[in-house]
Amino acid sequence: MENLRADNLPFRIPEQFDPLGSTEPAADLVALRDLGREAFQVWREDHYSLPLTGPEFIEIGSWAGLSTLALDGNGVGANIFCIDHWQGSPAGQWSPEAAGITPRRAFSTFCRNMGDLLYRRVFPCVGHSLTYAAIWPRKAQLVYIDADHERCGEDIDAWLPHVCEGGILAGHDYGIFKGVTEAVDRLNLEIPVKWIGKTIWCAYKPISSAVS
Repeated sequence: MENLRADNLPFRIPEQFDPLGSTEPAADLVALRDLGREAFQVWREDHYSLPLTGPEFIEIGSWAGLSTLALDGNGVGANIFCIDHWQGSPAGQWSPEAAGITPRRAFSTFCRNMGDLLYRRVFPCVGHSLTYAAIWPRKAQLVYIDADHERCGEDIDAWLPHVCEGGILAGHDYGIFKGVTEAVDRLNLEIPVKWIGKTIWCAYKPISSAVS
């Protein structure tokens, strides 16, 4: 992809990074990098007691892993759990170039793209978002949703409870896909949502008032 050049990105990518027919606007990648920085501050300042060293991010829909690398673009040492079936979108919905890529090729390419981060800081979780949400054991400082556009509302409902207080729920493609836009507009009635980059939305989970 012509616009996927290492010197245009706000973080490092492997020299042989394969985007699998998809890329994202530089403004969105910068926004993701900054969200990763904010989520790290949530972890550091509130001293969440996790069984892992470093903040915990959950990414719903990772594909080739460009957004994954952006989330840890500051080298914050986050543990990023990437939930994806690596089957792509129906009929290459978001990228005609990605249509026809097999799940095996997609997953193996993602793993190669992660380089030394694989199974050290980046942990692929093969399967469906709602399956993992039903059994996820810990709170996360950041949950980023970029999966099935028509089921974005289901992902929001399933993963918001797994965001720690003060943490960030965010996603991609607002204003691009109807399912995403409608789901985020509904969320905005419950929690204030702001828009950053070109198509990134994010909301901060309220902190409960202390009970005396």
